[in-house]
Amino acid sequence: MKTPTALRRAMAEARRAATGRDPEAAAGSAPLGVPALVALLPPNAVGTEPQGVPALGTPGPARVTPELAAAADLLDPLTPSPDLDAARALLAAHGGFELPRVTSAEAPKVTLARIAVGPQVRTQAILDAWLGDCDDRSELHPDGPEAARWFGTDLALEHDIGARFAADLRLAAAAGRRDLGPHQTLAHVILCDPLARRIHRDSPEMYATDTLARNYCLHALRSKHHRALNLPERLMLALPLMHAERIALQDAAVRYLEHLAVLARERCPASTLYAFMLGRARRQREIIRAFGRFPHRNALLGRTSTPAERAFVHLGEAG
Repeated sequence: MKTPTALRRAMAEARRAATGRDPEAAAGSAPLGVPALVALLPPNAVGTEPQGVPALGTPGPARVTPELAAAADLLDPLTPSPDLDAARALLAAHGGFELPRVTSAEAPKVTLARIAVGPQVRTQAILDAWLGDCDDRSELHPDGPEAARWFGTDLALEHDIGARFAADLRLAAAAGRRDLGPHQTLAHVILCDPLARRIHRDSPEMYATDTLARNYCLHALRSKHHRALNLPERLMLALPLMHAERIALQDAAVRYLEHLAVLARERCPASTLYAFMLGRARRQREIIRAFGRFPHRNALLGRTSTPAERAFVHLGEAG
């Protein structure tokens, strides 16, 4: 059974498909739209990570053997069989496949095509854990509990996240970017950017999947996937741009958040977090303009700081 969050997303997407309405089309007074800002990016805007950032990953998906194919044929959730548990055990032993125990008549059959791509990142678990029930009506503020979860330092939360999602992060890093739907893409952005920073706090690995997160972010913008997301989800999509050490992407982050701030004033005027994040994006852009990188990362990545960067870090600035 779908969670309430998943049901709301499914209903919203169904309404869009049925009506053909484009919620962005009416925002004629908004700043430069997201598709336009993406078109302004140079072809090499994504780039690669700076020296010192390690690579993460695990071997690719398991090979589909005749035994796995036979197990897949047994996994029709509508057909009770004494061999189902054995099939699940066999598949789980070949790559950690997550196989839901479903009895609903609406449940899809687990097919060989699904198994062939290997284990998948748990999209809904990531979205539920990170965003909860936040939507366009949620009043979000810089000093609120949601902002504390998304941007603060809570060691207990980070321990829980590491225990729950470290395997998903390794899986995403090994698979690289793939063409996914809007919410799958968003889950990969969250996993490879804010969650990676918490799973690998105070180690170079916290930046190891930044490039992958940016690739998913730009794919979402170019594919117009952002239009299927609510305001808090769109805010998460901005993080890889804000964390980029390239001025073109910093410019894109500011334009994206200007657009998002306009939508937020229309949909939830009481929320102050979107305007706050726009100000933060503008500040981080100034840091990249001044130094070409975020100086507070230098020590962790083994980069030599200039005297100006050392003074800047001493003042407690970050990005």
